[in-house]
Amino acid sequence: MLALRIPRALKVRLEKKAKGNSMTLSDYVVWILTRETNDVELSPDDYRKIADEIEEARSGRRIDHRVRTRGTPPEA
Repeated sequence: MLALRIPRALKVRLEKKAKGNSMTLSDYVVWILTRETNDVELSPDDYRKIADEIEEARSGRRIDHRVRTRGTPPEA
């Protein structure tokens, strides 16, 4: 499931383009996002951050992603 808040004018333009491609607005937006992110390469750090954010969402706790050196707590 994907939820986006977009300005009304953009929504109208996207709906017209979606209709022109015989797609629903949701399918059209997913198609654009897929097309634009298909060739993105992620680093090991990116994967770690994604895994942390998934864990954060599942557990309801907040994870601090600020860069820090080993053993040094983040500044409050």
